[in-house]
Amino acid sequence: EVNKQADLIKSSLDQLRNLKTRQKKQESTLKKDRNKLIKKQNSMDDVVKKRQALLNQTVSYQQSALKKTKSLAQQAKDLRDLLSRLNSVPVQPQVKPRFTESMRNWFGSNNTKLPVAGDIKLAYGQALPGGGISQGLTITAISGAIVVAPSSGVIRFAGPFRQYKLLIIIQHPNGEHTLLGGLQEIYTRVGDAVTAGEPLGKLVGGNKAESKLTGDRDPFASLYYERRRHGKPIDPRLAKG
Repeated sequence: EVNKQADLIKSSLDQLRNLKTRQKKQESTLKKDRNKLIKKQNSMDDVVKKRQALLNQTVSYQQSALKKTKSLAQQAKDLRDLLSRLNSVPVQPQVKPRFTESMRNWFGSNNTKLPVAGDIKLAYGQALPGGGISQGLTITAISGAIVVAPSSGVIRFAGPFRQYKLLIIIQHPNGEHTLLGGLQEIYTRVGDAVTAGEPLGKLVGGNKAESKLTGDRDPFASLYYERRRHGKPIDPRLAKG
Protein backbone atom coordinates (compact mmCIF):
# COMPACT_ATOMS: atom_id res chain seq x y z
CA GLU A 1 0.00 0.00 0.00
CA VAL A 2 2.87 2.32 0.82
CA ASN A 3 4.45 1.55 -2.56
CA LYS A 4 1.18 2.33 -4.32
CA GLN A 5 0.90 5.67 -2.54
CA ALA A 6 4.52 6.43 -3.36
CA ASP A 7 3.90 5.68 -7.05
CA LEU A 8 0.85 7.99 -7.05
CA ILE A 9 2.85 10.77 -5.45
CA LYS A 10 5.67 10.28 -7.94
CA SER A 11 3.21 10.36 -10.83
CA SER A 12 1.61 13.56 -9.49
CA LEU A 13 5.02 15.20 -9.09
CA ASP A 14 5.95 14.26 -12.66
CA GLN A 15 2.72 15.80 -13.95
CA LEU A 16 3.35 18.94 -11.92
CA ARG A 17 6.87 19.24 -13.33
CA ASN A 18 5.51 18.83 -16.88
CA LEU A 19 2.89 21.51 -16.26
CA LYS A 20 5.52 23.90 -14.92
CA THR A 21 7.72 23.24 -17.95
CA ARG A 22 4.84 23.95 -20.36
CA GLN A 23 3.91 27.04 -18.40
CA LYS A 24 7.44 28.41 -18.65
CA LYS A 25 7.46 27.79 -22.40
CA GLN A 26 4.12 29.56 -22.81
CA GLU A 27 5.29 32.50 -20.72
CA SER A 28 8.43 32.75 -22.81
CA THR A 29 6.42 32.69 -26.05
CA LEU A 30 4.00 35.33 -24.77
CA LYS A 31 6.88 37.54 -23.71
CA LYS A 32 8.49 37.28 -27.15
CA ASP A 33 5.17 38.04 -28.90
CA ARG A 34 4.59 41.01 -26.62
CA ASN A 35 8.04 42.41 -27.36
CA LYS A 36 7.41 42.00 -31.11
CA LEU A 37 4.11 43.86 -30.84
CA ILE A 38 5.72 46.67 -28.86
CA LYS A 39 8.46 46.97 -31.48
CA LYS A 40 5.91 47.08 -34.31
CA GLN A 41 3.79 49.65 -32.47
CA ASN A 42 6.88 51.83 -31.98
CA SER A 43 7.61 51.53 -35.72
CA MET A 44 4.08 52.62 -36.54
CA ASP A 45 4.32 55.59 -34.16
CA ASP A 46 7.58 56.61 -35.85
CA VAL A 47 5.95 56.50 -39.31
CA VAL A 48 3.02 58.60 -38.08
CA LYS A 49 5.37 61.21 -36.57
CA LYS A 50 7.42 61.45 -39.78
CA ARG A 51 4.24 61.83 -41.82
CA GLN A 52 3.01 64.59 -39.53
CA ALA A 53 6.34 66.44 -39.74
CA LEU A 54 6.26 66.38 -43.55
CA LEU A 55 2.62 67.41 -43.65
CA ASN A 56 3.46 70.45 -41.55
CA GLN A 57 5.90 71.51 -44.29
CA THR A 58 3.07 71.71 -46.85
CA VAL A 59 0.72 73.88 -44.80
CA SER A 60 -0.09 76.30 -47.62
CA TYR A 61 -1.21 73.62 -50.06
CA GLN A 62 -3.04 71.69 -47.36
CA GLN A 63 -4.98 74.73 -46.18
CA SER A 64 -6.10 75.43 -49.73
CA ALA A 65 -7.10 71.78 -50.25
CA LEU A 66 -8.92 71.69 -46.92
CA LYS A 67 -10.88 74.81 -47.82
CA LYS A 68 -11.95 73.25 -51.12
CA THR A 69 -12.98 69.92 -49.55
CA LYS A 70 -14.98 71.69 -46.83
CA SER A 71 -16.83 73.65 -49.48
CA LEU A 72 -17.52 70.49 -51.48
CA ALA A 73 -18.71 68.65 -48.37
CA GLN A 74 -21.19 71.43 -47.61
CA GLN A 75 -22.54 71.40 -51.16
CA ALA A 76 -22.77 67.61 -51.58
CA LYS A 77 -26.10 65.93 -50.90
CA ASP A 78 -24.69 62.44 -50.31
CA LEU A 79 -21.56 60.29 -50.82
CA ARG A 80 -22.23 59.84 -54.54
CA ASP A 81 -22.60 63.58 -55.05
CA LEU A 82 -19.45 64.26 -53.00
CA LEU A 83 -17.47 61.74 -55.05
CA SER A 84 -18.68 63.28 -58.30
CA ARG A 85 -17.66 66.76 -57.16
CA LEU A 86 -14.23 65.53 -56.03
CA ASN A 87 -13.57 63.95 -59.43
CA SER A 88 -14.02 67.36 -61.07
CA VAL A 89 -11.25 68.90 -58.96
CA PRO A 90 -7.59 68.13 -59.85
CA VAL A 91 -5.36 66.89 -57.05
CA GLN A 92 -1.61 67.33 -56.58
CA PRO A 93 -0.11 64.19 -54.97
CA GLN A 94 2.19 65.04 -52.07
CA VAL A 95 5.51 63.39 -51.24
CA LYS A 96 5.45 61.45 -47.97
CA PRO A 97 7.87 59.47 -45.80
CA ARG A 98 8.76 56.03 -47.13
CA PHE A 99 6.42 53.34 -45.86
CA THR A 100 8.65 50.47 -44.74
CA GLU A 101 8.23 46.88 -45.91
CA SER A 102 7.98 45.66 -42.33
CA MET A 103 5.01 47.97 -41.71
CA ARG A 104 3.33 46.81 -44.91
CA ASN A 105 3.78 43.19 -43.89
CA TRP A 106 2.34 43.92 -40.45
CA PHE A 107 -0.90 45.45 -41.71
CA GLY A 108 -1.09 43.32 -44.86
CA SER A 109 -1.03 44.60 -48.44
CA ASN A 110 -3.58 42.10 -49.78
CA ASN A 111 -6.65 44.05 -50.88
CA THR A 112 -8.93 41.36 -49.41
CA LYS A 113 -7.83 42.49 -45.94
CA LEU A 114 -10.19 44.69 -43.94
CA PRO A 115 -8.98 48.25 -43.26
CA VAL A 116 -9.37 47.62 -39.51
CA ALA A 117 -9.17 44.50 -37.34
CA GLY A 118 -12.70 43.61 -36.29
CA ASP A 119 -15.94 41.82 -37.12
CA ILE A 120 -18.31 42.64 -39.97
CA LYS A 121 -21.58 43.73 -38.35
CA LEU A 122 -23.37 44.69 -41.56
CA ALA A 123 -22.34 43.16 -44.87
CA TYR A 124 -22.70 44.59 -48.37
CA GLY A 125 -26.25 44.10 -49.63
CA GLN A 126 -27.65 43.40 -46.16
CA ALA A 127 -30.88 45.10 -45.04
CA LEU A 128 -30.32 48.14 -42.80
CA PRO A 129 -32.20 48.42 -39.46
CA GLY A 130 -33.84 51.68 -40.54
CA GLY A 131 -34.67 50.47 -44.04
CA GLY A 132 -32.71 50.27 -47.28
CA ILE A 133 -29.72 48.14 -48.27
CA SER A 134 -26.15 48.51 -47.04
CA GLN A 135 -23.84 49.70 -49.81
CA GLY A 136 -20.70 48.81 -47.87
CA LEU A 137 -19.39 47.04 -44.78
CA THR A 138 -19.89 48.18 -41.19
CA ILE A 139 -17.02 46.78 -39.12
CA THR A 140 -17.07 46.68 -35.32
CA ALA A 141 -13.63 47.14 -33.75
CA ILE A 142 -12.12 47.94 -30.37
CA SER A 143 -11.71 51.54 -29.26
CA GLY A 144 -8.42 52.98 -30.50
CA ALA A 145 -8.13 50.56 -33.44
CA ILE A 146 -5.90 51.80 -36.28
CA VAL A 147 -7.53 52.16 -39.70
CA VAL A 148 -5.29 51.44 -42.71
CA ALA A 149 -5.53 51.89 -46.46
CA PRO A 150 -6.95 48.69 -48.04
CA SER A 151 -4.98 49.42 -51.23
CA SER A 152 -2.76 52.10 -52.74
CA GLY A 153 -4.06 55.42 -54.00
CA VAL A 154 -4.33 59.18 -53.43
CA ILE A 155 -6.34 60.84 -50.65
CA ARG A 156 -9.13 62.89 -52.25
CA PHE A 157 -11.08 63.79 -49.11
CA ALA A 158 -10.27 63.81 -45.39
CA GLY A 159 -12.60 65.54 -42.98
CA PRO A 160 -16.10 65.67 -41.46
CA PHE A 161 -19.07 64.69 -43.62
CA ARG A 162 -22.62 64.38 -42.33
CA GLN A 163 -23.32 61.26 -40.21
CA TYR A 164 -19.98 59.66 -41.09
CA LYS A 165 -18.02 61.70 -38.50
CA LEU A 166 -14.59 61.98 -40.15
CA LEU A 167 -14.55 60.55 -43.67
CA ILE A 168 -11.59 59.53 -45.85
CA ILE A 169 -11.89 58.96 -49.61
CA ILE A 170 -9.06 57.28 -51.51
CA GLN A 171 -8.83 57.33 -55.31
CA HIS A 172 -7.19 54.18 -56.72
CA PRO A 173 -5.40 53.88 -60.09
CA ASN A 174 -7.94 51.32 -61.39
CA GLY A 175 -10.88 53.75 -61.32
CA GLU A 176 -12.15 52.62 -57.92
CA HIS A 177 -12.62 54.68 -54.75
CA THR A 178 -12.51 53.66 -51.09
CA LEU A 179 -14.69 55.47 -48.55
CA LEU A 180 -13.92 55.07 -44.86
CA GLY A 181 -16.35 56.69 -42.42
CA GLY A 182 -16.64 56.81 -38.64
CA LEU A 183 -13.11 57.93 -37.72
CA GLN A 184 -12.42 60.34 -34.88
CA GLU A 185 -8.71 60.89 -35.66
CA ILE A 186 -7.08 61.25 -39.08
CA TYR A 187 -3.34 60.89 -39.85
CA THR A 188 -3.52 61.87 -43.52
CA ARG A 189 -4.55 64.83 -45.68
CA VAL A 190 -5.86 65.58 -49.15
CA GLY A 191 -3.24 64.89 -51.82
CA ASP A 192 -1.29 62.26 -49.86
CA ALA A 193 -0.18 59.23 -51.86
CA VAL A 194 -0.75 56.19 -49.64
CA THR A 195 0.21 52.54 -49.98
CA ALA A 196 -1.76 49.45 -49.01
CA GLY A 197 -1.63 48.86 -45.26
CA GLU A 198 -0.60 52.42 -44.41
CA PRO A 199 -2.17 53.86 -41.21
CA LEU A 200 -4.74 56.55 -41.99
CA GLY A 201 -6.52 57.20 -38.71
CA LYS A 202 -7.98 55.87 -35.50
CA LEU A 203 -11.39 54.79 -34.24
CA VAL A 204 -12.46 56.00 -30.81
CA GLY A 205 -15.49 54.24 -29.32
CA GLY A 206 -17.15 53.84 -25.96
CA ASN A 207 -19.65 56.70 -26.26
CA LYS A 208 -22.74 54.44 -26.41
CA ALA A 209 -24.47 57.04 -28.55
CA GLU A 210 -26.99 55.72 -31.05
CA SER A 211 -25.01 54.91 -34.19
CA LYS A 212 -26.48 56.27 -37.39
CA LEU A 213 -24.59 53.58 -39.30
CA THR A 214 -25.76 50.48 -37.40
CA GLY A 215 -29.06 51.73 -36.00
CA ASP A 216 -28.51 50.56 -32.42
CA ARG A 217 -26.54 51.43 -29.29
CA ASP A 218 -23.01 50.13 -29.48
CA PRO A 219 -20.20 50.84 -26.97
CA PHE A 220 -17.59 49.75 -29.51
CA ALA A 221 -16.12 51.70 -32.41
CA SER A 222 -17.61 51.20 -35.88
CA LEU A 223 -15.98 51.80 -39.28
CA TYR A 224 -18.04 52.16 -42.44
CA TYR A 225 -16.10 50.80 -45.44
CA GLU A 226 -17.50 51.42 -48.92
CA ARG A 227 -15.90 50.72 -52.29
CA ARG A 228 -17.06 52.28 -55.55
CA ARG A 229 -16.16 51.35 -59.11
CA HIS A 230 -16.79 54.16 -61.60
CA GLY A 231 -19.12 55.75 -59.05
CA LYS A 232 -21.21 52.64 -58.32
CA PRO A 233 -20.98 50.72 -54.99
CA ILE A 234 -19.49 47.22 -55.08
CA ASP A 235 -18.74 44.65 -52.41
CA PRO A 236 -15.42 45.85 -50.90
CA ARG A 237 -14.31 42.23 -50.55
CA LEU A 238 -14.41 41.91 -54.37
CA ALA A 239 -12.28 45.00 -55.04
CA LYS A 240 -9.62 44.50 -57.72
CA GLY A 241 -6.77 46.44 -56.15
